[in-house]
Amino acid sequence: MHETRESLRLLLERGMFQEAKRTLELALEAVHTQASQRQVLELLELVPATV
Repeated sequence: MHETRESLRLLLERGMFQEAKRTLELALEAVHTQASQRQVLELLELVPATV
């Protein structure tokens, strides 16, 4: 999860919102526990809704 969070931070800093959203969609598919899914969904809220 730390790796995903760091990748997301870099993508958002660079304004690469489409890539950030895709990274989180892939992470959501990869995680299996509810706690992990909740973490990914919380991160997804950081991506602007217009993406």
